[in-house]
Amino acid sequence: MQFAKRPWGFWLTLYKGKHFKIKLIRFKIGKSLSLQRHEYRSELWVFLSGKGVMLNAGAVHKGDYAFIQQGAWHKFIAGANTWVLEIQYGEKCEEIDIERK
Repeated sequence: MQFAKRPWGFWLTLYKGKHFKIKLIRFKIGKSLSLQRHEYRSELWVFLSGKGVMLNAGAVHKGDYAFIQQGAWHKFIAGANTWVLEIQYGEKCEEIDIERK
């Protein structure tokens, strides 16, 4: 398992296959993910708790999900402490596949 602490919280890889990865992400209230996109993968975010605003999806709450198409810009701003299950799938599911703005 891979773990990484970030200014906005942390993430933990739960499982990784050849063309997919499952991560658990924790966002701190008021913190945000950078505006980013991925060249080689799409993502499905399932909001397990908390709330916030997702660029291009609007307000999200516990029980909501957001689909992030490969190449689409996305950003999340946490309105509360938030847990997200992230499912990545595509040609490459590597951390280096991040373009930030």
